[in-house]
Amino acid sequence: MPMYSVAFPVDGLTSDQKREIAGAVTRIHAAVTGAPESFVHTSFEAFAAGDYFVGGEPAGPIVITGRIRAGRSDGDKQRILRQLAAAVADITGRPLAEVATIVRDVPSKYIFEGGQLMPEPGQEDAWLARLGGGPTTEELAVRHFEAWKKGDVEAIAADYAPDAVLVNGFGAITGREAIADFYRRVFTEWFPAEVREAIEFGRPLVDGDTAFLEWHGGPASYAADTLVIRDGRKQYQSFAAVFTS
Repeated sequence: MPMYSVAFPVDGLTSDQKREIAGAVTRIHAAVTGAPESFVHTSFEAFAAGDYFVGGEPAGPIVITGRIRAGRSDGDKQRILRQLAAAVADITGRPLAEVATIVRDVPSKYIFEGGQLMPEPGQEDAWLARLGGGPTTEELAVRHFEAWKKGDVEAIAADYAPDAVLVNGFGAITGREAIADFYRRVFTEWFPAEVREAIEFGRPLVDGDTAFLEWHGGPASYAADTLVIRDGRKQYQSFAAVFTS
């Protein structure tokens, strides 16, 4: 979780300003990093007159310290710093020179929330799926074949991990987009709508994160798919078939 702490002089912020700042922190972090807004925490800590010094002299700035997951680029972190400072100055009417922003990296493996360690940047979808009770292996396998019957390439592709691998008689196809392109070819060249109507699927046999399903129809007298599901995504798939024509 990104945790932002806002230190400010007692009576230096109204309740409405705190709410506006929290909203700005959330929007800026999510927009720059791509992380879900629900990840962002913001807290406020007031300090009394005489409790904050700059250069040994009493001072009363607003200081935002962000502890964010390590892995962000220097450019992204600097955008966060500048945008937060500008937003707080605008909300409070203070000069930009009286607002300080700091960002510190914390490895994801040292952050625990929602009953599990936080994900690495870019792996939030799978983390949220586990947290919210994402689809089971069987549910995702059934969803895959229902979309297959409809020829819905977008629905099929959406459940693959970005680096998923599909292995078939043509070799290995790596990556969600490449797999989507392969399915477009499948539904155009071998299994158009009128052929898919004749396909008969069995129920997936599931063991842990693996689902196996046999089917037949159209040009395939026998076919079988094996799906490996990890973190709520199709990570690996193998396909084999006996074609009659």
